[in-house]
Amino acid sequence: EKASEKASDASNGDDGSENADAAGGDEGESEGASPSTLDASECVELLERLGTPAGELQGAYLASRRVAMDQSLGDAETAASASPVPDARAFVVSLSASFLEDFRETAAEYAELFNDREPLVALGRELLQRYFGVIKLGLAGGAGAGASVGTIPARGLMAALAQMAADLSGINRLVPEIRLGDRAAEVVETATRERVGAAFRALELTLADAIDRTGADVEARVTNADAGGAGGTDDGEDGAFLLGRFEELRDATLAGVKEALADTRSLLEERPVMVASWREEFESLVRGHAASTLDALLAGLRSAAGPAPVLLVHARLASFMETDGVPTIARTLDAFFPAGLSPSDTSNQTTLFAEKAAAEKAARVADGLIRAYAAAQSTRLSLMIRQSVALARWDVANEPRDVSPVVAAVVAALVAVETETAGILEDGGYGDVADSTAETHAAPTTGIDRGVADLFRGEARVGVAFDPLSPLEPTRASVLGAVTESALKSFVECVRNVRRFNRCGYQQTRVDATYLDRRVRRFVSPMSKQSGSTVRRFVSAESDAAGVVGLVWAMVSAAGERSEDPTP
Repeated sequence: EKASEKASDASNGDDGSENADAAGGDEGESEGASPSTLDASECVELLERLGTPAGELQGAYLASRRVAMDQSLGDAETAASASPVPDARAFVVSLSASFLEDFRETAAEYAELFNDREPLVALGRELLQRYFGVIKLGLAGGAGAGASVGTIPARGLMAALAQMAADLSGINRLVPEIRLGDRAAEVVETATRERVGAAFRALELTLADAIDRTGADVEARVTNADAGGAGGTDDGEDGAFLLGRFEELRDATLAGVKEALADTRSLLEERPVMVASWREEFESLVRGHAASTLDALLAGLRSAAGPAPVLLVHARLASFMETDGVPTIARTLDAFFPAGLSPSDTSNQTTLFAEKAAAEKAARVADGLIRAYAAAQSTRLSLMIRQSVALARWDVANEPRDVSPVVAAVVAALVAVETETAGILEDGGYGDVADSTAETHAAPTTGIDRGVADLFRGEARVGVAFDPLSPLEPTRASVLGAVTESALKSFVECVRNVRRFNRCGYQQTRVDATYLDRRVRRFVSPMSKQSGSTVRRFVSAESDAAGVVGLVWAMVSAAGERSEDPTP
């Protein structure tokens, strides 16, 4: 504008210098001057002839050209911040057509007008740094995407990155000092890494939601059953329901992992040359995210709240991950990345999917959840037994006419555990030798008889209701046997805490023991085997069924020791 004013004044006077002085003394007259038809080079040449310093000319030129470029970047940043970017490549093309085209013209024209490149390079660094920031915002899905960040299709993302690299190649030739090739490669790697992370974060959220839904479904069913007064049944309906919830979790896990891996694989297949320089790091990144997702899944299973049956579903999934899920993920990774790092390469062990370690971790989680379920059921039964036995007046009891309500309730609770574990857990030999029709044991009546029986039954082992360190397998036989044993131990301990029984109280104990003796046999198996090793719940060589029945009559023995008249 300054050059135009001076050129107009110079064309209207006889002496160029006088007109220049006049123009300098009366700036108001320039407002009425007609627009100049001079191009940028002519304006610069004229201002140089008029003595304008080169630095001032360079600054004025770049400042005038910067206005449009700042506007382009600002518009793109506002659009990306306001709402998700629907088409990543179109976003890059639009920004290139506005900002990069203006910058290309500015850089080319500046090189023709001025020799000092430093002001151009400084402006370029500042504007292109902002350009890369806008590109990252758009490729991340936009700030307005919220939870949808990273949902841009992998192929669309790589196409956008390739478009950006191509658009910057011409600019790089004009300002090689900025090293745009390195900056573009950095953006490509950062965007790719973020896209891989976003894919697995989305998977983790999906699995967390599935776990929450499972807990809510099971809790609703338990609540409805309690409200309706329904107890355990033999029809396996509860077990089938829990098995269905496990299958939903299993399918969601496997399908989600496969989809996430396929999604990240497409990043590599769409533009192999853009990942070629860090391919091994890319594959290690994917394997590391797969391992992290498995850790998140197991942590979610371990920490999720809900009623005891939820623990069975989670334990079954953790057990499945140990035996099938982890090997499936490892095979899928090897199929997607056959040329990846060798599992024997220990230098990058922290970024690899270690199959053996992952399976062992899943096994530990399954074991912990099974123990938590057994402990929860045992604790519930133990509290029920302790409250009932403590409140009863055994020293003034009336003649027994039926089994005690607490004993019937405990058997019903064991039936409920039997039903819950049906289908959701492996049988583990459950029911192979259960014998509910076997002859009922006779209770010893004399002190010597009781002492001898105690020795052979291993009565000294009766202690805490549920031992968290005792051998326990993720099978129906092992879990139900442990809960049954825990309940009977609670009966024995509670009877031992009673100070005195009258004859009717002792007889009531015998009635209860006879009722238990005929029914608890179905809840135990002689032994359970896993990996070729035999796990027994009792120290003697007798079968678990005989040991559990021994606990039943230990309750009678304890009552007899405290009875004033232990007459059958």
